[in-house]
This record gives sequence, C-alpha cells and structure tokens, in this order.
Amino acid sequence: MSTESKEKIKILIENAQYVCLFIILVGMFIGTMYAHGASIFIAIPLSFGLIFLMNYIIGILIALRKETRPTAASFNLGKAPWWGLYILVALPINYYTVHMFNVEFNELDSTRNLAVEKKTFINSLDANTTYKIEKYFNSQSLALCTDYQKIASGSDNTTAIAARYGLTEQRVSSIHGNTVEELQADTREALNPQKVAILKRLKPIIELNTDTINVIEAHNFKQKLAVAYLDRKLDLIRDSFRLIALSYPTIGLSIPDPSEIQKLRDKKSAIDSPSSSLTSNPVLTLISLLLINGIILLPVFLSERRKAPPKRDKSNTVTTY
Repeated sequence: MSTESKEKIKILIENAQYVCLFIILVGMFIGTMYAHGASIFIAIPLSFGLIFLMNYIIGILIALRKETRPTAASFNLGKAPWWGLYILVALPINYYTVHMFNVEFNELDSTRNLAVEKKTFINSLDANTTYKIEKYFNSQSLALCTDYQKIASGSDNTTAIAARYGLTEQRVSSIHGNTVEELQADTREALNPQKVAILKRLKPIIELNTDTINVIEAHNFKQKLAVAYLDRKLDLIRDSFRLIALSYPTIGLSIPDPSEIQKLRDKKSAIDSPSSSLTSNPVLTLISLLLINGIILLPVFLSERRKAPPKRDKSNTVTTY
C-alpha cells in the first residue's frame, strides 16, 4: 500500500474516532441531564471527562492493533489491561447513554402521561371546588336578599340577619337596591369578602402554575420537575385541603379520599432513574448497548490490523561450523 493511501486511511480513522465519540458524547450528555434533574454542573464534567478518557483509550487500542510492539503511550501494558480499562470506562457511558435512548423512546411519553393524569386530578378538584363555592354563595345571596326584605314587615331584624350570614349589622343595614335584581347584586357584594377569603385559603393548594405545567409538553429536561411539582400539590391536598374544607361544613366541599391521593402520588417517573429505565424495556436496552459500543469501537475496527512477522524458511537456513 502506498504511503499516500496509508495517510488517507489514517486520517479517515482519526475522523471516525472523533465523530463516533462526539455522537456518544451527545447521547451521554442528554442521558446525564435526564438522570440528574437537568444539572449541567453534573452533566458537563461527567460526560466530557469520560469521553476524553475514552478517546485516549481508543487511541491506545488502535495503536496496539496496528503496531508490532508496545508504544510508550501504552505504558507497555499490552492489550488485556487496556481492554479492561475500556470496559471500566464504558460502563458509565453505556449506563447514561442507554438511559437517553430509553427516555426518548419510552419514559418521556410515560412521564408526560403521568403528569397529565396528576394534573387532571388536581384541575378537576379545583374546578369542582370553585363551582361549589360559587353555587353556595349565590344561594346565600338569594337567601340574604329574601331575609332582608322581611325587615320591612317586621318578621326579621338586622341583628338576626347579621349573625346568620356572618355580616356586621351596619353592612346589613346598608344593603340597597330599587329592584330585586339590584338587591341581589348588593347581597352578593356583601358576601363576596367571605367567598374571597375561602378561595384565598384554597387556591394556593389546588391552583396550578401554568408556566410550570407547560414544560410537560415541551421537549426539554424538565418533565420530571413538573411531576415533582404536581406531587407537592398532591401532598398539600392530602394534608391541608381536608382541614380547610371541614372548616366550612355548610359549603359541602368534596374531599378526595386520602388513599386515592396516595395511590396517585406513588406513581413515579423513571426519567431520572437510569437503573429503572434499563429494566423497563430490555429489548431497547440491548439494541442500545450494541449500537453504543459499535459506534465507540468503530474506529478500532476500521484500523489496519498488524501483520504477523513472516515465518523463517528453514529449508534455506545454512549452519556454519
């Protein structure tokens, strides 16, 4: 083979080595970001450090495959120690890169579906709670309007009405309106501070932050953070919502069964658990392992294998005495 051809093959192998390791670097970085909650302070040093180390090992393996004697760069260790080191470094690389494949093709959709299930539960409770509070105070305002009109006939009085509806006598006395509709509008206004106070206690527990929830459908590394946010909301509902709802027995708020909340709360996402995702889809894991190691070792397979030295021709050997 000509010197020019050998140089072209050398350049091809070097380029293949860098391209293959860059592909694995991207996969490992993404897998590490998923596994560690989108922390670049973990993902960058871990992925780049291991890939740089792997690049050095691959270079040694290529040199050992091509050369007839150990080089200074290989520390004269031979093949076996370097293949052992390759396996040692490849384990975390495979661990996180396979996790990337499992997340992209399986866990990402599972996490989104889980987040949607938890979000739907909380939104339904929010809508039901708001509806019942609105319905209760509409009913109360109508009843207050009716009772207020009885004052003129003497069948009811301001003090009794104020105590019955949790208002001050001054506020009851100030109810006004020339028509029934105007009276009803003012009674709703009179009871509105009570409604606002109840909603103010309940909304922080059951109302969801839209910006946090929107990341569920986005393609980034924050789906797990959205699920964690929903889990905290479920904890609040389980621990605080019941106590607040029971303090307003006349409203009749629906209180979720704690066991139902806990059952939903216990549903976990494996998006930040590489160990769980590895076993969740064995076929995908096996295919990913073969693909990853095939890409990493491609430059080694492409390199020219060293040729064994020619055997001595004993028939042409002359012995001199």
